[in-house]
Amino acid sequence: MKLQKHKTKPACYSSRLAFMLLLFLHTNNTMAATGTPYQDTTEQIMTVAKVYEEKYSEPGTIQVTFYESAQFYKILKSNPHCAAYISLLKDAIKKQKPVSIRLATPGGDIIEKVSRVKKGSGPG
Repeated sequence: MKLQKHKTKPACYSSRLAFMLLLFLHTNNTMAATGTPYQDTTEQIMTVAKVYEEKYSEPGTIQVTFYESAQFYKILKSNPHCAAYISLLKDAIKKQKPVSIRLATPGGDIIEKVSRVKKGSGPG
């Protein structure tokens, strides 16, 4: 008994091009649909993990951590709204609600402003 060899034809150029285009569009759409905010900005919506008492922070600061970032952030005690911001952060922990923060510089660690998240805004 003689075995027959199967000949395969190479995929044509237009099929390869169509496949690559579909793959590119799928990847591009998937990346755009993740809803992950660009983090190199001064405005961010974050979920408070912990507010550290003054004795556990650098002198003149209150340390804050968020679930979305491994970075330690701080509020300067010299900020005229420091007490109000600390109160907002602690309330956000109790209610398990995110807050909007504004950093002094993009990618920095000093929080300039804390506010409640307005309805209809947020990630996703």
